[in-house]
Amino acid sequence: EILPGSPASERPGELILIQGADGHFHVDAEANGTPVRFLIDTGASDTVLSPMDAQRLGIDLAALDFSRVYLTANGNGRGAPYRLMDLAIGPIALSDVAVSINQAPMDESLLGMSFLRRLKSFEVQGRRLYLRWQ
Repeated sequence: EILPGSPASERPGELILIQGADGHFHVDAEANGTPVRFLIDTGASDTVLSPMDAQRLGIDLAALDFSRVYLTANGNGRGAPYRLMDLAIGPIALSDVAVSINQAPMDESLLGMSFLRRLKSFEVQGRRLYLRWQ
Protein backbone atom coordinates (compact mmCIF):
# COMPACT_ATOMS: atom_id res chain seq x y z
CA GLU A 1 0.00 0.00 0.00
CA ILE A 2 1.19 3.48 -0.86
CA LEU A 3 1.59 5.79 2.14
CA PRO A 4 -0.84 8.73 2.25
CA GLY A 5 0.95 11.95 1.25
CA SER A 6 3.80 10.13 -0.48
CA PRO A 7 3.30 9.94 -4.22
CA ALA A 8 4.10 6.69 -5.99
CA SER A 9 4.25 5.77 -9.65
CA GLU A 10 3.10 2.63 -11.43
CA ARG A 11 3.71 3.97 -14.95
CA PRO A 12 5.58 6.84 -16.56
CA GLY A 13 3.83 10.21 -16.48
CA GLU A 14 1.51 9.24 -13.63
CA LEU A 15 1.62 9.67 -9.85
CA ILE A 16 -0.75 8.06 -7.40
CA LEU A 17 -1.77 9.46 -4.03
CA ILE A 18 -3.71 7.52 -1.39
CA GLN A 19 -6.54 9.10 0.56
CA GLY A 20 -5.67 9.90 4.18
CA ALA A 21 -7.53 8.66 7.24
CA ASP A 22 -9.34 12.03 7.32
CA GLY A 23 -10.89 11.30 3.90
CA HIS A 24 -8.77 13.89 2.07
CA PHE A 25 -5.79 13.71 -0.23
CA HIS A 26 -2.57 15.28 1.06
CA VAL A 27 0.79 15.49 -0.67
CA ASP A 28 4.33 16.32 0.33
CA ALA A 29 5.70 18.75 -2.25
CA GLU A 30 8.50 21.26 -2.67
CA ALA A 31 7.82 24.95 -3.23
CA ASN A 32 10.92 26.88 -4.29
CA GLY A 33 12.93 23.94 -2.94
CA THR A 34 11.28 23.98 0.51
CA PRO A 35 9.17 21.02 1.70
CA VAL A 36 5.48 21.92 2.04
CA ARG A 37 2.56 19.63 2.86
CA PHE A 38 -0.57 20.40 0.85
CA LEU A 39 -4.20 19.41 1.09
CA ILE A 40 -5.43 18.80 -2.45
CA ASP A 41 -8.51 20.96 -2.95
CA THR A 42 -10.20 20.80 -6.37
CA GLY A 43 -12.72 23.37 -5.11
CA ALA A 44 -10.00 25.99 -4.63
CA SER A 45 -9.34 28.18 -7.67
CA ASP A 46 -5.85 28.98 -6.47
CA THR A 47 -3.07 27.16 -4.77
CA VAL A 48 -2.93 28.81 -1.35
CA LEU A 49 0.04 28.95 0.99
CA SER A 50 -0.54 29.28 4.70
CA PRO A 51 1.23 32.25 6.28
CA MET A 52 3.47 29.81 8.17
CA ASP A 53 4.52 27.97 5.00
CA ALA A 54 5.09 31.29 3.21
CA GLN A 55 7.41 32.41 6.00
CA ARG A 56 9.29 29.09 5.78
CA LEU A 57 9.86 29.90 2.08
CA GLY A 58 11.41 33.21 3.11
CA ILE A 59 8.48 35.37 1.99
CA ASP A 60 8.12 38.67 3.89
CA LEU A 61 4.43 38.75 4.82
CA ALA A 62 4.60 42.43 5.80
CA ALA A 63 5.55 43.33 2.21
CA LEU A 64 2.52 41.60 0.66
CA ASP A 65 -0.70 43.21 -0.55
CA PHE A 66 -3.61 41.13 0.75
CA SER A 67 -5.96 42.54 -1.90
CA ARG A 68 -7.70 39.36 -3.06
CA VAL A 69 -11.01 38.54 -1.42
CA TYR A 70 -12.08 34.89 -1.38
CA LEU A 71 -15.43 33.40 -0.52
CA THR A 72 -14.68 30.28 1.52
CA ALA A 73 -16.68 27.80 3.55
CA ASN A 74 -15.65 29.86 6.61
CA GLY A 75 -16.73 33.19 5.11
CA ASN A 76 -14.67 35.83 3.33
CA GLY A 77 -10.90 35.60 3.45
CA ARG A 78 -8.05 37.70 2.12
CA GLY A 79 -5.00 36.63 0.18
CA ALA A 80 -1.96 38.15 -1.47
CA PRO A 81 -1.04 37.18 -5.05
CA TYR A 82 2.40 35.61 -5.41
CA ARG A 83 4.29 33.53 -7.97
CA LEU A 84 6.45 30.57 -7.02
CA MET A 85 9.53 29.93 -9.14
CA ASP A 86 8.74 26.22 -8.97
CA LEU A 87 6.38 23.77 -7.35
CA ALA A 88 7.15 20.05 -7.50
CA ILE A 89 5.44 16.84 -6.49
CA GLY A 90 7.98 14.11 -7.10
CA PRO A 91 8.81 14.23 -10.83
CA ILE A 92 6.02 16.74 -11.58
CA ALA A 93 7.83 20.07 -11.62
CA LEU A 94 6.05 23.23 -12.70
CA SER A 95 7.65 26.66 -13.07
CA ASP A 96 6.11 30.07 -12.49
CA VAL A 97 3.10 28.87 -10.46
CA ALA A 98 0.49 31.43 -9.42
CA VAL A 99 -0.44 31.12 -5.75
CA SER A 100 -2.13 33.17 -3.10
CA ILE A 101 -0.79 33.62 0.40
CA ASN A 102 -3.56 33.54 2.95
CA GLN A 103 -3.71 36.39 5.44
CA ALA A 104 -5.26 34.30 8.23
CA PRO A 105 -3.58 31.24 9.72
CA MET A 106 -4.41 27.88 8.12
CA ASP A 107 -3.76 24.32 9.27
CA GLU A 108 -2.37 23.34 5.88
CA SER A 109 -1.61 24.91 2.51
CA LEU A 110 -4.01 24.06 -0.34
CA LEU A 111 -3.04 22.65 -3.73
CA GLY A 112 -5.79 24.06 -5.93
CA MET A 113 -6.70 24.37 -9.56
CA SER A 114 -3.90 26.82 -10.46
CA PHE A 115 -1.62 23.76 -10.15
CA LEU A 116 -4.00 20.96 -11.14
CA ARG A 117 -5.21 22.59 -14.40
CA ARG A 118 -1.62 22.56 -15.66
CA LEU A 119 -1.55 18.74 -15.55
CA LYS A 120 -2.74 16.57 -18.42
CA SER A 121 -5.43 15.12 -16.14
CA PHE A 122 -6.32 14.04 -12.64
CA GLU A 123 -8.95 11.61 -11.42
CA VAL A 124 -10.13 9.88 -8.29
CA GLN A 125 -10.77 6.14 -8.28
CA GLY A 126 -11.79 4.87 -4.88
CA ARG A 127 -9.09 5.86 -2.39
CA ARG A 128 -6.57 6.77 -5.12
CA LEU A 129 -5.93 10.09 -6.82
CA TYR A 130 -4.11 9.86 -10.15
CA LEU A 131 -2.07 12.85 -11.35
CA ARG A 132 -1.03 12.65 -15.00
CA TRP A 133 1.31 15.13 -16.61
CA GLN A 134 2.40 13.40 -19.83
